[in-house]
Amino acid sequence: MVLKHIADYRLPEHAEIEFVLSPEQKLTENGFLILHKLTEAAKAADLIIGFSDFWVNYVCVLAAKLAQKPVLLSVRNQLSRELERFDLPAINRELVHFCYQHADKIVCVSDAVKADLVQAFAIPAAKIQRLPNPVDLQKFAQNHLPPQGLEPFFAAGPVILVIARLVKQKNLAFIVRLFAKLKADARLCIVGKGPEYESLLALTEHLGIAGKVCFPGYRDDIPALLQHAALLLTASHYEGQPNAVLEAMAAGTLVVAPKIPAIRELITSGYNGLLFEKADEADAIRCIEQALANAGHTRNLVNNAGNTVTPHDSHHASLALAEVIESIIGKTK
Repeated sequence: MVLKHIADYRLPEHAEIEFVLSPEQKLTENGFLILHKLTEAAKAADLIIGFSDFWVNYVCVLAAKLAQKPVLLSVRNQLSRELERFDLPAINRELVHFCYQHADKIVCVSDAVKADLVQAFAIPAAKIQRLPNPVDLQKFAQNHLPPQGLEPFFAAGPVILVIARLVKQKNLAFIVRLFAKLKADARLCIVGKGPEYESLLALTEHLGIAGKVCFPGYRDDIPALLQHAALLLTASHYEGQPNAVLEAMAAGTLVVAPKIPAIRELITSGYNGLLFEKADEADAIRCIEQALANAGHTRNLVNNAGNTVTPHDSHHASLALAEVIESIIGKTK
């Protein structure tokens, strides 16, 4: 069951989907309608799974309890940091504490997310299981042609690739500013959509680098983009476990990223990627220049990254999730 369809999100094929609301209806104005429909649907289910943080997970817990069914929640980011975006962070903090502790089980993508749930919201650690993000290793290991429509841009010089929602969390203005100071003759490709687009475009024009930066929006050819980029760059303030980083490691593309907890779980600087001090422009530039100038060293890092990402294979992740689901359902029968 899907609460509503958002245009930028693709729905899985061959899935039986029921929409609770029309695209025009707002979640926050239809809380009781959503709760009623979810509760009725829950009565025929063996398990309720909440797969979106905050409001969606709140209503999943409530519906599950009303229907007397078990509930599994998925947490994909550090919620204490996400709260900073809200108008009423205090009430959401209380709701996370209240609702999430009533889940039968919580799966999260990293140790950083688990620690955040325990420390910021007093969720019992025994209720939380780390289940890392999956990657289709076979798809990203295949050889791909240059990204369609971007061939001239990628042929003009080494491309620094960014894959992210264009939101403040991703710290993209920092990336644009440091790119303007690079000595290397590179290009910057920022893939994604979001509310920061206009301000980022204006910043490239202000810095005189608009001709070397492209914003292709949402793309579904991520493997091709990664394979033909010189490196993947991220500068996020915080993360749960970034899919783009895992996918770059699987595609054989060097990752340059900040030293934040979720990244450090995946990358050891100088072994399977390059890390810079968070928000340190000079250190980030040093890492990028090093990556672009030393192909031999980069090759070693990429090989090690490929070994690191192997346990994230989507097949293994699916089996792990299935085990969690079976363990919850088994307790109720």
